Amino acid sequence: MRIGTGVDRSPIEWHLHLHLYGLENTRNSFVDHLHTSLVQKGIRVFKDDEMLRGGKRISSELLKAIEESRFAVVVFSQNYANSSWCLDELAKIMDCQDRMGQKVLPVFYHVDPSDVRGQKEDFATAFQQHEDKFREELDKVNKWRKALNAAGNLSGWHISAVNGGESSFIAKIVHVISTNIQPRGIASDLVDIKPRIDKLNLLLDTEATHIVRMVGICGMGGMGKTTIARALFRRISYKFDGSSFVGDIRETSKRDICVLQKQILKDVLATDRESVITDPVVGAELIQTRFCNKKLLLVLDDVDDGKQLEFLAATHEWFGAGSRVIITTRNEHLLSKTDATYKPAILLEQHAVELFSRHAFWKNSPPKGYEELSNRVIRYTGGLPLALKVLGSFFCKREASVWESALNRLAKTPNMEIFEMLKVSFDELCDDDKKIFLDIACFFKGRDEEEMIRVLDSFGFDATIGMSTLVEKSLITVSSKRIDMHDVLQEMGLEINLEAVEAIVHKGGSSSDIQPFRNDVFKDMNNIRLLDINGVFTFPKPTTLPDELRWLSWYQYPFPSLPVENLRKLVGLEMSYGCTEYLWTGYKFLPNLKFIHLHRVSRIGSFPDVSGAPNVERLILSGCSKLTFVHESLGTLRKLAYFKMSSCYKLKSLPSMVEMESLETLDLSYCFGLQKFPEISSRMQKLSTINLKSCYGLKVIPSSICELKNLKILNLQDGMALQPLPPLGSMEKLEELWLGSNHSVIVQRPPNFITFHFWTKFCCLRKPNLSHIQIEEHNFPDNFHAFSSLEELYLSGNSKLVHLPASISHLSRLKHLELNECQQLQNIQGLPSGIQVLKAFDCILLEEIEDLRKEYVWLYKICLPGCERLLEKQANKIYLDNMLQRSFLKQQTTYDDFVHEGDLLIRITESQNLEETKAVRCGAHIIYIEDVETIHQINTSIHDDRTSNILFTADDLPHVNEGNLIKAMVVTASEVEIIIRVSFDAKVMAYSEYVSSTICMSVNLLTIFLNVPLATVWVLKEVISRGFNSRANNILKY
Repeated sequence: MRIGTGVDRSPIEWHLHLHLYGLENTRNSFVDHLHTSLVQKGIRVFKDDEMLRGGKRISSELLKAIEESRFAVVVFSQNYANSSWCLDELAKIMDCQDRMGQKVLPVFYHVDPSDVRGQKEDFATAFQQHEDKFREELDKVNKWRKALNAAGNLSGWHISAVNGGESSFIAKIVHVISTNIQPRGIASDLVDIKPRIDKLNLLLDTEATHIVRMVGICGMGGMGKTTIARALFRRISYKFDGSSFVGDIRETSKRDICVLQKQILKDVLATDRESVITDPVVGAELIQTRFCNKKLLLVLDDVDDGKQLEFLAATHEWFGAGSRVIITTRNEHLLSKTDATYKPAILLEQHAVELFSRHAFWKNSPPKGYEELSNRVIRYTGGLPLALKVLGSFFCKREASVWESALNRLAKTPNMEIFEMLKVSFDELCDDDKKIFLDIACFFKGRDEEEMIRVLDSFGFDATIGMSTLVEKSLITVSSKRIDMHDVLQEMGLEINLEAVEAIVHKGGSSSDIQPFRNDVFKDMNNIRLLDINGVFTFPKPTTLPDELRWLSWYQYPFPSLPVENLRKLVGLEMSYGCTEYLWTGYKFLPNLKFIHLHRVSRIGSFPDVSGAPNVERLILSGCSKLTFVHESLGTLRKLAYFKMSSCYKLKSLPSMVEMESLETLDLSYCFGLQKFPEISSRMQKLSTINLKSCYGLKVIPSSICELKNLKILNLQDGMALQPLPPLGSMEKLEELWLGSNHSVIVQRPPNFITFHFWTKFCCLRKPNLSHIQIEEHNFPDNFHAFSSLEELYLSGNSKLVHLPASISHLSRLKHLELNECQQLQNIQGLPSGIQVLKAFDCILLEEIEDLRKEYVWLYKICLPGCERLLEKQANKIYLDNMLQRSFLKQQTTYDDFVHEGDLLIRITESQNLEETKAVRCGAHIIYIEDVETIHQINTSIHDDRTSNILFTADDLPHVNEGNLIKAMVVTASEVEIIIRVSFDAKVMAYSEYVSSTICMSVNLLTIFLNVPLATVWVLKEVISRGFNSRANNILKY
């Protein structure tokens, strides 16, 4: 049975009014069972009670209940019409149906509906008595008759002795009512709530009634977790046999968790009787016993301790099939046993404005004169819903002058209501984690995660577990390896007072802002553990640094040397882009020093004696262009794991490294003057990466390198002077070997370099770079079975390569193949079926490429510019036309984009189901796009005679969602106007790029990027490729 929704004309306090009379013998059976079943479905039921029926008129309480109910269930029995009071109530119910859209559902309990409609049998007898009694008020009696007639004609349920048991009818009635009493919509004061509860509901998957699912909502305080959970609870609770929303668990459980267990039992069982529970273990057993076969909806709000879950919802097995449990918490670690986790995002600006305005102005946007003031508040809140509500209520009905004053105060002191709400999570941290949080809030927001772990570890904080805890409690986030936190949380951290100042951070400024310091400025700063200075200062060189200093970071350090005599506790030293000429002289005892970072210290000429710093683990000396001498003690650093000395152009030699048994990465790239590779030994078995790229002076690689059994990456690119390599076959774990060049320079290699038999022992090799080493077809093996691990192969610049060997198809894992500038290459055939990227720039003799449409379902990027001979045959034109048809990429669902970067004219004549945008790049000379049914011509033209390049980015171009229209840039060249016609059924973004006409002869290059979802089936037809010398009018004729 479906019930119309009607029109609501008054606030609804009750879902349903249960109206009955004359069921004294069944009140404790049929009606009570019906009432209980409705309540268990989460339906708010107002049931008639004889105590409300006093006097001759309907009581005000009952009248209010009738008017405020969305539905009325009227139970007619044989003696129903005996009560004039009850008939008055029915007349009121039917009036509410006519005036207010209330829905009336009749239940004919052992009485024929026709008797009700026509007032026959027992109803006739009752009305004879009423007419005798109310001779002077026959209008009232007629009103009753009219109400009975209307109710008797409504669709409902007829219960009799011959048409089924009462329990089945109760189930039918409850089902119809519960499925029709849908939520009345989302409260009007909730902003951006619908997409959020939709996402949560999707994770709950309520349609899967055969399983139990638990879903967590996690985020920092004030994000709206409770609001989202409550809104969804109200929307779907009718679908379950029972439901309970248990709020404020954090505070209630501090008193007695048994209270929460009692609430769950009372809510789900829909009983007024409270269970007697004094032991939480007993309560947990009772919940499991009573609900293991019951489909329920349970929300546990603001959980902050694992024991709360242990006693309220420990496992899925506690609940019946179809049950759903929602847990809100600030601590993601507590959700380890849930099936999914939802993390609400910060409100977008438009929604933040709306939420703030509703609380500040009682409307959706700020009134005139308050726009900028409101924007200042919204920027302060960072989109945090709690802060928007609190500050919106605070500013409500206040004058603009008060706003200004309050905003100035907020800049100095945070709002205490927001502060205390957020500080709850901070207070639960252990002492070390509190210090980590405060350090990040005050000093390290936005810094690199790995770097900060090293810094914080130097303070003795065990930062890895500490930062993990902060992430789990939503106090910080880590994105793209950067540490971040919400601005309001950062302000809270800045406000929390520490007993002692333990760090100084100076981020510099203009010279006028810098105050002069004495050279003993740090003398009495005994508790400083972090000194972070970024900028140039005018004070003299410091004579001493704080004894407790653990980490020194001084960008552009202006002095020739550093006073380190008392830095026994120093762990990290960063002095990039400074003027240091030498760090120190002689022996210095620095037992805790682990990290030295001297990037682009252009004046340093030597690296000092580090025998007094035996625990150094990470050493970076990159870009020290004048560095010529390194003390021999460097080779004794047994704990050194990472050593980068790239771009030290004048360095000629290094001390022996035979004792560096912990070394994992050695980077000497771009050390042009390096003539001798340092001695290494078999003890260095942790060494996995050696980078010797562009070490032009290096002639010999010692044979001892072959003893590095665990080496994975060896980069010898652009090593022009290298003589034959030692036998590297013993490096069984080598994955990447870079031997060629990135430049169009032929690198002469000895014969063993250009035969694949040289590589057969590298069973783990994934990325060999053999560019510009003059490899030929006969150098390839008959089969590549020994190279089954190859994923990328770089063969660019091999001018003697005419054909790819047929055996290349054996490389089953090959995904990326580059053949750029192979100027003798004539065809590309027999590629492995798993190929994803094919690049063949400027292969000027390339005449043929195999059909890639059928077998190569993973292919998503083809780059063939400058392959002019491909276009000389008509068959190739037809093939290229078909090759780019989107249909052959239907199975490609795991990659984001299809890229063709050739010189193309593309006509798009069909599209299907175009939805959201993803990157599809058609880098084309000229793109002509039209729809055969509807053509919209863009009349925007840009005349540009400048020779410099102009780039329009996504931010420069509008997002368009009007149907069938893209606003794009159109170029008018000196000889021909290039028109772009577009017709798509969705929002598409276009990029335009001008390139100097000198590049493209008389036609300016127009590149348009069309963003298209990969899952969409695109048919790209009439694709014709032309060279740079083509005229636009010749292209457009196709």
